Amino acid sequence: MDGISGNVDLDICYKDFPTIIKGKGLNGYDKEKALTNPPAPVSDDGISVEITVDGKKYSGKLNKA
Repeated sequence: MDGISGNVDLDICYKDFPTIIKGKGLNGYDKEKALTNPPAPVSDDGISVEITVDGKKYSGKLNKA
């Protein structure tokens, strides 16, 4: 069977697609404006996370080991 089987969280993404789309002028964004006003660089040293446990939200950054 092709594809992914089992429990998979599809809400996680490891690329900043909005920045990529804007930077390439896709989906109606102005490429020239993106080139003259680029977004801040994205750090590749960890990932920000947010979880909810018993109705309370927790957030933080996981760093690469």
